[in-house]
Amino acid sequence: DSNRGFAAANNLGFSDLLTRGVDYVWILNNDTVVAEDCLEKLIMALDRQPDVGAVTGLIYFADPPDCIWFAGGYFHRWTLTAHHRGAFEVDRGQYRKAEDIAFISGCCILARANTLYSLGGFHPSFFSYWEDTEWSLRARAKKVRLHYEPKAILWHKVSSSLKRNTQSGFFEKLFFRNWIYTLRLHARLWKWPMALAAVLRCALKSACQAWRRRDRAAVAAIWSGVRAGFADPLPPAPRLIEDRTR
Repeated sequence: DSNRGFAAANNLGFSDLLTRGVDYVWILNNDTVVAEDCLEKLIMALDRQPDVGAVTGLIYFADPPDCIWFAGGYFHRWTLTAHHRGAFEVDRGQYRKAEDIAFISGCCILARANTLYSLGGFHPSFFSYWEDTEWSLRARAKKVRLHYEPKAILWHKVSSSLKRNTQSGFFEKLFFRNWIYTLRLHARLWKWPMALAAVLRCALKSACQAWRRRDRAAVAAIWSGVRAGFADPLPPAPRLIEDRTR
């Protein structure tokens, strides 16, 4: 009867599947097209490496289909912003090595059930955007290995809802709010001055761009998101169901 957001809705699915005793949970955006053997390659990657907690594949834009959207991810050490390796590059085989990564995109994650028991699901306070960043940072804190398997291939249409939400200010508010949420949960105190400067600089730049295009709603949303990021209560991410295999 209500929209609980990408994070909380996925958590409902995780909990339901875990109660059924599954070994793996595949998180997959509904605006993707997968290669016929994509899931098989992801499962094989986990089976080969029992200590890997979750795996993703090589993700292209749907158009053009040889342009990379995600080939593994990493964090900026000061701002905790997540970056897609290889984004907008034409694939020439430059990211065909399977390897561990720091950041895994919520577009496609095959996670072990035990990983979800250990880490929990996405943080429901995020609603949408940055929830995969926060989840990856939680994995890093618990030394859970995240892995990139380039033989598992899929194409991402890049949600049209993002374009609609950008016009309404919805994306801008969540982007800045959730960035600050992520810093509150994971940034060490000595990183805060540089991280805060980066947030405010990015917010000011975005607000100026919105002002020039006469999008007053976006300007208001940006500063509303910054305020909410600092002011909102932010509990730890809740656990899913108890691990009944123990």
